[in-house]
Amino acid sequence: TPDPATESPSEEPTSEAPTEESAPPSESASPTDDPGSVPDLPVADLTTLASVSDPDDFTVGAAKINTKEYGAALIGDCYSGAYVEYDLNREWKNFEFTAGIDDGSKIESARVVVSVDNQPALFNETVELGKPITESLKIDGALRLRLKVEATCTDTGNAVIAAPLLKR
Repeated sequence: TPDPATESPSEEPTSEAPTEESAPPSESASPTDDPGSVPDLPVADLTTLASVSDPDDFTVGAAKINTKEYGAALIGDCYSGAYVEYDLNREWKNFEFTAGIDDGSKIESARVVVSVDNQPALFNETVELGKPITESLKIDGALRLRLKVEATCTDTGNAVIAAPLLKR
């Protein structure tokens, strides 16, 4: 008789587990959710948005700046130079990012430029290995966001625009 008593309690947790498993699918199957919709979001990760230009020597991936790992980053080749442009649709107010040199690069500095529309650059700085720069730029009413890493390096290496976020 002790064996059936221990079997009964083990059956109860098993019957509870399917109830828990069935709850999450019903929550995620909400017909009002639109996973591709950016308009209602207060923040957007720039690495997940499509560019209006073909990214020229920019890649999206993980990078490490001054020992800190960034899972979302735009990585630009500073030997050849890199350029990418995004349509902001005049919907964003701020652009936040951390610029620096990838810890695995052979270079020690690179020039990063951020501009909007036909205005002078909002950010035009030489970033150095181990010395990242974190910025929040006002881009209210801008149509296009342009990111550039200038071709200033004499060896292979990458400048990084890490955690690039658009905020409303």
